Amino acid sequence: MDTKDMKITIGHLYPDLLNLYGDRGNIACMMQRCIWRGIEAETIEFNTGDVIDFSKLDIVLLGGGSDREQAIVCHNLLEIQSQFKEYVEGKGYKVFPMSAPISIGVKEILAEAADQLQQLLLNPKE
Repeated sequence: MDTKDMKITIGHLYPDLLNLYGDRGNIACMMQRCIWRGIEAETIEFNTGDVIDFSKLDIVLLGGGSDREQAIVCHNLLEIQSQFKEYVEGKGYKVFPMSAPISIGVKEILAEAADQLQQLLLNPKE
């Protein structure tokens, strides 16, 4: 595969809240692997309150956090649920390490946040 003209953009969502397991290291690893393969790569961090333009992202990393931080992120994701759902179901690649907010609805750590996340992924706002 010719990677000479290839470029990817990695969106790191909420690193200000979700970096419990060294997710910045995951980003650094992805960036280094791109360099080794001759692929131009860029990482854009989106912190709490930032506007996220999913159309510009090829890969999204949503890291792990404690219960409190996961609940905050779930509330933030509810505000952008239709865009996030479209990205998750669409062309974008997702990297959700263990313990990303409620492991995207699998773990029952915070029942309320899990319900909100399920609503986010299954019932976009009209």
